[in-house]
Amino acid sequence: MDNEIKRIPCKNRDCDKTILEATDVKTGGYCYPCYNSIKAKEREEYIRKNKKDVNLYEGITDPVEMIKIIYKNKKYDPLINYISCLKTKEEVYVSLLPNDVERLKKYVMELFKNDNDEWEKILLDLVCINGANIDEILEALIAEFKIFESSLFYNASDRIAELLMEKLKSKDDRLSVNHILLALAMIGNDRVVEAFNEWKKNEPDFSKDLYMKAYEYALESGWKLDNKGKRKNLYYEKSYGIKKGFSEKNTPVKFLKTQGEKCEWCGRKLKSLFTIDLQNENMKFLDLDGEKINISTCDNCTCYGFIYTDIDTKGNATWSKHNSEPSYLNTHDNEEFQEGSDDKKVYIDLNEKAENYAANQFFEVNFTKIGGIPAWIQGAEFPKCPKCKEEMKFVGQVSMEDFEDYREGIYYGFVCNECKIAATGYQQT
Repeated sequence: MDNEIKRIPCKNRDCDKTILEATDVKTGGYCYPCYNSIKAKEREEYIRKNKKDVNLYEGITDPVEMIKIIYKNKKYDPLINYISCLKTKEEVYVSLLPNDVERLKKYVMELFKNDNDEWEKILLDLVCINGANIDEILEALIAEFKIFESSLFYNASDRIAELLMEKLKSKDDRLSVNHILLALAMIGNDRVVEAFNEWKKNEPDFSKDLYMKAYEYALESGWKLDNKGKRKNLYYEKSYGIKKGFSEKNTPVKFLKTQGEKCEWCGRKLKSLFTIDLQNENMKFLDLDGEKINISTCDNCTCYGFIYTDIDTKGNATWSKHNSEPSYLNTHDNEEFQEGSDDKKVYIDLNEKAENYAANQFFEVNFTKIGGIPAWIQGAEFPKCPKCKEEMKFVGQVSMEDFEDYREGIYYGFVCNECKIAATGYQQT
């Protein structure tokens, strides 16, 4: 028995493990799990006592410099707590003067030339918050075949549309016809409308590998060709986002309120995605009849297809006879979305936004909004009115992340004002 390996009880009285003599020397008498736990607590205590706040914005008043800091790659250090900017990113962008925008565009070109991917995030903010024209940068992107993000082409000039058309004709293996058509749809000017009309009459050679007709890409940017070949917008040209917290005054939009009507498929009470006071000055841009509009849905069943409701001018919504029950429906899921806890209350922000605000799923904002272009997650889906068969107009969207923790997806609301029918749809990643 002389060769029996001697083991020693762990020094931690609450531990029943034994250790080798060599381990005892290394750990001071603790088993490795206990030793590692002690060291982790010592590390946590050291960090607690020595962690420092670092304010990179201290003394900085130049909004361009603030934006540079916002996107600066801050190396992780457990001993550093980076203080957030006192202004939100959106507030910083809104404060940019024309000269600031030009300086920021020059900075973006430096990032682009140095292969720093932050250039695209800054450009997306410039276009979607400030509505900036970035033609000179777009020319560089087109030359390098970096035509990936269609939202960047919002507000682009006819010259940019012309360059995209030239790329489309070049048949270069480096180009993506899909990306070019999305960019053209976002521009949507007379040149684009003319081209889409031509492609509607005569299908182009490049369309053989597309997942839809070339002219139908217009829907991805919220418009279509009408019967006369003219552009017809399926959205409103201004929008309003949301703010978190409690509104100091009566708000013209109420979100996610439980209704008395029930879903005729699963029995749940309908929820109002939003009820809008149409008499409010800020909401008159919707140009809808009546005092109120209520676009309601069943949060369970609209995940399987569009839900239609009959609406009136008083803010009432009832289940429509035009609903067609899908072949498969989960009617046993009792989880319903809530009206929002006190810390998740939101209200409409009456600072007017551009039509492309919160219209891109990669744009870092709250996506709930009234008006503007929809933020499609899985591709454009405009429902057709079951009465007149025309595409219905987008009124607004509700992102569940804005109202509930651990929820995802966006609910979309549409209306046919002439037929007094509303519709809702849903998309998620």
